[in-house]
Amino acid sequence: MLDRPLTLLSAVLVAASAVVAVALLADPAAVGAIPAVGSGPSLLPPARVGPLSMTLRAERSVLSPDESDSRAMVEIQADEGVGDVVQRPAAITIVVDVSGSMAGTRIEDARAGAARLVERLGDDDLLSIVSFESEGRTVLAPTRLGDSRALASDAVGQLAPLGGTCMSCGLELAYELLAEAPATHDRRVVVFSDGHANEGISTPEGLAAVVGTGWDLHRVASTTVGLGADYDAPLLNLLAERGMGSHLFSPGPGALVRILDREVERMRAVVARNVVLELVPNPGVRIGELAGELARRADGTVRVALGSLSASDRRRMLLPLSIGPGGPRDVVTARLVTDAGASPDARLHLGRSPDPTVVKASLDFESAGYFAAIAASSARSEAMRSAAAGDRDAAQVTLESAWQQLSEVHAQTGLSELQIELDEVAKTLEGLEHWTAPELNSMVNNTAACDLEVRRGVKADGRWNTAELLEQHTSY
Repeated sequence: MLDRPLTLLSAVLVAASAVVAVALLADPAAVGAIPAVGSGPSLLPPARVGPLSMTLRAERSVLSPDESDSRAMVEIQADEGVGDVVQRPAAITIVVDVSGSMAGTRIEDARAGAARLVERLGDDDLLSIVSFESEGRTVLAPTRLGDSRALASDAVGQLAPLGGTCMSCGLELAYELLAEAPATHDRRVVVFSDGHANEGISTPEGLAAVVGTGWDLHRVASTTVGLGADYDAPLLNLLAERGMGSHLFSPGPGALVRILDREVERMRAVVARNVVLELVPNPGVRIGELAGELARRADGTVRVALGSLSASDRRRMLLPLSIGPGGPRDVVTARLVTDAGASPDARLHLGRSPDPTVVKASLDFESAGYFAAIAASSARSEAMRSAAAGDRDAAQVTLESAWQQLSEVHAQTGLSELQIELDEVAKTLEGLEHWTAPELNSMVNNTAACDLEVRRGVKADGRWNTAELLEQHTSY
């Protein structure tokens, strides 16, 4: 089964006789790179605000004279150490789905996850617990955890499945509780659910609006934890993205504890709050649609919310551009705005050349690799949906095409992240031969679960391993 894709990779590697050099081109007076097409990376210090740095990278820094579309990558990196940043206590509401569909291992996982949060959060953190089925209920009113840890543990242990699923009821109640939290505390809900809302506001758009209002009005970040093999991963991904939080997937209680430990560590290491990326297009340039848009002005300026960033966090964003034909010029100006101030402007410059060799040599490895990873993740999701619907031939064609395209970029760039994606595609191709219908439905959610991480540019350690997750999925 894998002979064909491997043959494709071998052919690409043989054909790639010349290594394409990194070429990042930006205004040297602002930030980015010295214009040195084909001479390898020569980056100036990135734009900085506090512990955050930002770079702009065009996929190709030189276009042909008649090209009118391009794309760039915005990369934001937080420093490893927290430095002088003052760490604040948190106000956390644990929101647990206790609907009938949560019976069995799902509610057990939810209790295990909530219990771990109660154990790991600090004495000065404010904790409340909300459950929801056909309505929302306050299980534990907001209280300083150091005064109520035993009470909170008892409350978690008593959570049990009941009736319907009014997720909006639980979320709205949680935001009401957190709206009263002191301004000195970082506010967050952590939702444990299978995502199968069927009462109250139940559409993805409606629930996303509820979560968005919680962020917009009260700066409540929303982290979602998917439970069960058939949980609604696209919905919980959407809610995490709109709520400026994380989407976590639980293949089982043991793995969930480790995942939540990492999440608590990230919450403890916040170094920048209310981060907003401002993108100003030059005349004649249009910026395509972006996830997390706050506003788009008449002049085309876009403001994108990024939420809070923790030490060592990395965020990447695909920036589609419509620039029209013409000569070399600056196309976009970017700046980062946080509670602590704003960065200097960063300007992205694109050159023009009629020489195809010059255009090809201006490829930037990092952005090309990022775009390839996004495409591969999307292809895996599409293939799993096709296979689950009974069309495994279409799934195989999609995956083999993804393999070929990803292999070409990997051969050019040598990026280790792309080898991880190639391994995922290979495992998925192999699995098509023997996965049952229930397992394929599990894999639909497995592939969707990593989409947010891939698009944000943080999936680099292969933690969404298909084979390992499938083994855990089938235990449900």
